[in-house]
Amino acid sequence: MLDYDLITANSQTLTKALVESQKVNDQLRSFSQPLQPALLSKLIDYFHNNFSSEIWVPETTTYGVPMTKTPRFKLTWEAESVIEELHEICQAQTTCIEKLYQKKLGSFKGIVIWRDHHGYKLDWHQDNPVIGMSIQIYLDGSNVNPGTEFKLDSGNLVVPFVPNTGYIVDQSDPRRPLHRVAGEVPHDQVRYSLFVIWDNIS
Repeated sequence: MLDYDLITANSQTLTKALVESQKVNDQLRSFSQPLQPALLSKLIDYFHNNFSSEIWVPETTTYGVPMTKTPRFKLTWEAESVIEELHEICQAQTTCIEKLYQKKLGSFKGIVIWRDHHGYKLDWHQDNPVIGMSIQIYLDGSNVNPGTEFKLDSGNLVVPFVPNTGYIVDQSDPRRPLHRVAGEVPHDQVRYSLFVIWDNIS
């Protein structure tokens, strides 16, 4: 059974974090404390209790091919769980983001939970052009984990890995920002994060 009080409270908390986010440029904004401690604790318990579950699958390429040699696993959905609650919380941000960026968003495509292990790294890239708007929230792991580095006109900017912080990026412009994982996940570390996607309608 879904906890609708938790969904409502965290929808409001995430909206507040987005409204109060720090503008880096017209595309990128960073924010902190997007989720309440009760939801974070529920998520972390879920991750630990389901660490070996088949709900975690290898990350895939743009064409859907499993990347079995890449130390990244993903989880996109489990009904009647904290994952569905998180999905509802993120979907509820559409109107807030449209006001923040003063533009119409494409359809909400869902969420991905990433679990990165020792050795995971990702070099400079642009995200898939089907993505119009995205959010990444760091969920759990040590601060020694790498954050995300952006290549901006003003110079490079690193959004460090700090749990319960994140950023939002408007990716509808053909000049989607180049970015990379700012290093490699260290030995004996696991890096959990949330990725949220809206369609590109440009």
